[in-house]
Amino acid sequence: MSNTSATGGFLRPLQAGRTPAAPQGSEPGTMFPGDATASAPQDAGPSDILESVEDVLHDLIAGITGLPGAMVRPRAQAEPANTPGKNADWCAFGVMSSTPYTYPQIKHYGEDGGYDDVIVHEELAVLASFYGPRHYAFAALLHAGLHVPQNREILRPNGLAFVKAGGITRLPELVMAGFRARADLPLTFRRVTARSYAVRNIEKSSGTLENDNGLTVGFGCGNK
Repeated sequence: MSNTSATGGFLRPLQAGRTPAAPQGSEPGTMFPGDATASAPQDAGPSDILESVEDVLHDLIAGITGLPGAMVRPRAQAEPANTPGKNADWCAFGVMSSTPYTYPQIKHYGEDGGYDDVIVHEELAVLASFYGPRHYAFAALLHAGLHVPQNREILRPNGLAFVKAGGITRLPELVMAGFRARADLPLTFRRVTARSYAVRNIEKSSGTLENDNGLTVGFGCGNK
């Protein structure tokens, strides 16, 4: 059984890497601190949240550019598919780095004995590389399309927000003893995730307060 604030010891998340629910009335396109809408879950192991981010980015890039889903691929795969031919247009993308904000938000909820949500905001540096005869055109299409609000609707339900798109760099790549045209487009997104920890409610407390003059007073509170 996992530790809680009552048992002492290290605390592991009850739920790892979920997307917090957006508060009612929040403006579209803004990042949100999260609001609990259900009781804290039971103990759960860590999840690969970067994999879920790449699933969203895959659909975003394919949707905006019109490239077939099979031609939009994560940069690093355990079992990579064959490289498309030199006359095929395709994209390789990936999260290159993650920079969390310095201080996460910690929010306590009283349900089910109490738990804390640790809500982390971070910036993700993403690189999309386009190959094929129309490599530059597809990179430019993604750059422009990301600035259309309707194209970004997939992001917010998944805890993501678009920040900016950098400049397009043409960088031929050596593939099988020959150079292939390539265009790199750096992108920046913000992500918010929440992890729940078993920090229980304080049921009762007692002690003594003493001021600088030596005056002491006892206190106590809690359930009868």
